[in-house]
Amino acid sequence: SDDGAHSWSAIEGVTPMTLLSVASNDAGISLAVGQQGSLVRSEDRGLTWHTIDLAAAMRNVVAGGINETLVAVSFANPTTALVATSNGAMLRSIDTGLTWQAVAGVTTPVTRFAFADARNGIAIGAAGLVIRTSNGGKTWTRVDSGVTTDLSAALFIDAMRVLVAGQDGVMIASDDGGSSWRTVPAWRAQSNAPVAALIRGNDNGVTVITR
Repeated sequence: SDDGAHSWSAIEGVTPMTLLSVASNDAGISLAVGQQGSLVRSEDRGLTWHTIDLAAAMRNVVAGGINETLVAVSFANPTTALVATSNGAMLRSIDTGLTWQAVAGVTTPVTRFAFADARNGIAIGAAGLVIRTSNGGKTWTRVDSGVTTDLSAALFIDAMRVLVAGQDGVMIASDDGGSSWRTVPAWRAQSNAPVAALIRGNDNGVTVITR
């Protein structure tokens, strides 16, 4: 779409594999990832795409190979991108997705990224997993989320305030950039539906999309 999502046109032949996550930077470079290590890249705001050969792009070896499903992708800043794999590996690129390296020390699968700025962000996953970075995804530290529910959506409202939601109506919030977390019982009182996405509005309000 090039009209603010009012209309859409299909793009054929991107890849035969199912794609699961897409991310774009402000320069119009987009990355999409999916099954069997599929990684495609666009330099024209999604009009055309080409496949990145992850085997050739990797500068070091990821345990378990690179044919795992790539479940999430995100830009931390205009040049740095992160990809999470289904076997718990994480890949990082500092050249908008042309070449990749494995991130040391990450072994638990994550399903979603969210960044406050070029350096600070979180990643979430099953069983209440929340990990945090303060250096653009070079290293990650696990923090106590206070929940054991699978988490599926994350949003920075501003540099310090973060919302994370998941299954069974669970929602947690942080007021310190993701270092500590508290539950948001008011949301669970309204819905037990699993949350698919959290979207920030122009007025700093948050829209919750459930499955």
